[in-house]
Amino acid sequence: MTASGALIVTWNPDKGKWGERGGYQDAVERTARGEPAEVMDWSTGNRRRGVSAGDRVFLLRQGKKGRGIIASGAAVGEIYQAKHWDSDRPRELANNVDVRWDHVVEVEDTVARHGQCTTRRKPRRHSSMQTLRRS
Repeated sequence: MTASGALIVTWNPDKGKWGERGGYQDAVERTARGEPAEVMDWSTGNRRRGVSAGDRVFLLRQGKKGRGIIASGAAVGEIYQAKHWDSDRPRELANNVDVRWDHVVEVEDTVARHGQCTTRRKPRRHSSMQTLRRS
């Protein structure tokens, strides 16, 4: 099975229940040992199609307690509808895809910590560009 696409899904620990069930920490530990985490369903938001088995899935953690890409894995199948994950929306359906996470890290280990990826640097000018501007 060759991945042909990619998808970013999100998780806010203040809203989602993955952390409460111990699933997040278990996934961190399992993938650190080289084992995949258990397959789990994940909301795709409004997206209803365009995901196939083998597509890469990346998890963007959001919220006030740390942000960044904390997981990558593969879609196990296509998007389907199921009971909404938010218990405040019991009559609604959510678009889901089953994902097998193969790498899950603590938020402290992400690339986008403490604004590292958002800091703007003044671009350096190449000396030949400065010469061209003087002509």
